[in-house]
Amino acid sequence: MSEYAAYLEDFDPLRYANELVVSTNSVEDSDLDLTTSIKRLQFDLKDVEKRLQKSASENYTTLISELDTAEELHNTIQLIKPSLKQVNASYARLETEILQPYNESSNLHSALRKIHQTSNLLRSSTYFIYLISRIEEIDKTDQELNKKPFKSLISLARLLNQVKIHLADSPFLKSLKLVRDYESFQQLQTAKVMDICNTHLKNLSLSYDAQSILNLINALSIMSSESFYNQLQQLLSLKIAAAINLIIKNLNNTKSLDRVFAEVSASGRLINQLEKVMKSNKWQDANNTKDTQASTLTIYEKVNSVLQFGSSLGTLFWKDTAIGVEPKFKEIVTRGGPIARNLRQLKEEIKNFIKKAVLDSFDGDRGPECLEVRMMLNSVASLDTVR
Repeated sequence: MSEYAAYLEDFDPLRYANELVVSTNSVEDSDLDLTTSIKRLQFDLKDVEKRLQKSASENYTTLISELDTAEELHNTIQLIKPSLKQVNASYARLETEILQPYNESSNLHSALRKIHQTSNLLRSSTYFIYLISRIEEIDKTDQELNKKPFKSLISLARLLNQVKIHLADSPFLKSLKLVRDYESFQQLQTAKVMDICNTHLKNLSLSYDAQSILNLINALSIMSSESFYNQLQQLLSLKIAAAINLIIKNLNNTKSLDRVFAEVSASGRLINQLEKVMKSNKWQDANNTKDTQASTLTIYEKVNSVLQFGSSLGTLFWKDTAIGVEPKFKEIVTRGGPIARNLRQLKEEIKNFIKKAVLDSFDGDRGPECLEVRMMLNSVASLDTVR
């Protein structure tokens, strides 16, 4: 049957007829001969019929067996037809009553989800624009940021913190060009707030009232708690170092010791005022957007949990000052000379200066026998040494 392969796979009647006509005609003929093509097809049909008859005669048992099988298959199909009909009906009902409503609800849910996402984006971007507009209003009055009691500064710090938290809660906002364009502006404002806070805390003096100190602390700690801890440590170190240097440089000028210890007392009073502010107010939670949200810890408790002072700031100030000036007093007394002689002669006055300086720094919160007074008096105990 190989000669009839063209009829078995991918048979195209039009293409085959065209090929047959072309093969039975010559390009040189002026007339188209279809008779030959028809005869050839008739010959092929008769040949195929003969072969079929021959094959049926030679394989009649197989043919009968296949017919029996076909009849059995037909009977089986007739038996399961009712069941198939019922299954098809059940499937049609399933598709109508469940699948179609489910697909409709899925499409509706998908649409609602997209609407919800769009609504969230609009709402979040509106709130972002509101925060930025408030920041820009404060930025227009730049001079107000440096004015006590720093209300504009703390407001700006809280707004910047709210923007930071809002972007963290809604990261999809960064897909908006408007938000990306404001990143550098936010960074600039944050750096400005931190610079102002650091400058004022570094130059803190008794001219700053409690509210001004509190606003500076809250503004810097909201922007960066680490920066606040570092600035507080630097402030303590600077005040202690300044007190030690001031006392040591004026030991040869006994007439100025009254003024010197008064200045040291002022530094101690400032440190105690700073401590009172931190103990009287709660630590502001930078991770919460509410302006009034505070933790259960005071500022001092929070700072002490990190820096671990071990004692009050006032005690620490006088302790380190005493430790710093004691070696110099010993050195002068040991070396002797006019300076040592003058200091010994004025030792009672010096002790009185020390007591007054320490007690004044605590504004009456300490008695004459308090630890801080004893530590400072011990630092000049070498003046009692008899040579």
